[in-house]
Amino acid sequence: MLFKKIFLLIFCLAFISLKAFCVDDPLNVELFNNVFCVDMDEIFNAHPKTIKYKNEIKDFVYKRKIVIEDLIKEFDKLKFRAEILKSEISKAKLNNNEVLTTQLSKELENLLITLKEQSVKISDLSDSSKKDISLLEQRYSVEVLKDIDVLLKEFAKKYYVDTILDKKSVLFGKYKNVTDEVIKMIKEK
Repeated sequence: MLFKKIFLLIFCLAFISLKAFCVDDPLNVELFNNVFCVDMDEIFNAHPKTIKYKNEIKDFVYKRKIVIEDLIKEFDKLKFRAEILKSEISKAKLNNNEVLTTQLSKELENLLITLKEQSVKISDLSDSSKKDISLLEQRYSVEVLKDIDVLLKEFAKKYYVDTILDKKSVLFGKYKNVTDEVIKMIKEK
């Protein structure tokens, strides 16, 4: 019986000390002392390729905008010409000039076909521009993120870092924010 009580006492003491360890440090924070985080948005925006690619996209957008604006100006001129033709047709009808009415009506019909084609062309170019811009942004983002991934791996290796998380994914806990150090590495390369 005494043996059982001693065993039970030792078991209780061991359990209490284990519980105290868990309460003070339930996840054994020493394992997590080497957790670092970064603000990926800040790093992404500070990367030289991001700046370069944003400028390339701005140039692309600007050039497409000019082309679309020129098409719209041409469309507006054609539309204005169609209004003039409608007015001239009305005058020709009032003067009972069937030859001129027929000629102007045919010209208006061709012009309306051209207007429709021009409208489709503007719409298609606008839609394709949006898709092209989106594809450029995706491609450039992937390139920058690959570069950042390499730099983060170099950083982790250099400073013996176990884990680097995006700052947004950290809910609580002990970690070190190394965003500035990583940005410094990026700028040095």
